[in-house]
Amino acid sequence: MRKSTLAILITVASLGLIVLFLVLPKQPRSKVDEALSTTDDQKIAKAIELVNGPQPMQGIQMLLQLVETNPNNVDAHYVLGEFAVRSGQYEKALDRFNKVIALDPKIIDAWIYKGEIYMNLDSAAQALNVFKQVIAMDSLNDLALVYAGRLNEQSGNLREAKNLYQQILRHNEDPVVNDSVGKYIRNIDIKLNNK
Repeated sequence: MRKSTLAILITVASLGLIVLFLVLPKQPRSKVDEALSTTDDQKIAKAIELVNGPQPMQGIQMLLQLVETNPNNVDAHYVLGEFAVRSGQYEKALDRFNKVIALDPKIIDAWIYKGEIYMNLDSAAQALNVFKQVIAMDSLNDLALVYAGRLNEQSGNLREAKNLYQQILRHNEDPVVNDSVGKYIRNIDIKLNNK
């Protein structure tokens, strides 16, 4: 009888411990652990949160791990490109946006970033070529039109710059934008009249 009572006590104690472990609050998981068990979009969102918060390198590592696992994840490459631009790593950013464009050439913002990177790298001709490609895809893209206009103006192609600025005025209804672009055109007219 003693052995059976002891066996029952051991069984009850074991069950009690199991229930206790199930009921006790679990230790909170780290943000990285949470992100690793979610979908790609959720992982990217969590990585962005980490980069913008107190753990930027953990967020970058999560994104790098995501593109290592799935090299065709356009969003992860795009976000890594944005962070590279933010940190002034233009060559890395250019690689990322080239990858994004290779995977999905319709992502206009990746093209815009690419052009801006070339401008930051003092490659005006390459930047202008990129913005021309954007305009060919989306003739109403004000950012590409302004950048292309400014680059043409800087290189002395005043008539082409004026034409690009006028394209903005044809479709844009924002008075602030139209006022700024109007000033660009007036300055070009002054230069053309002084030639």
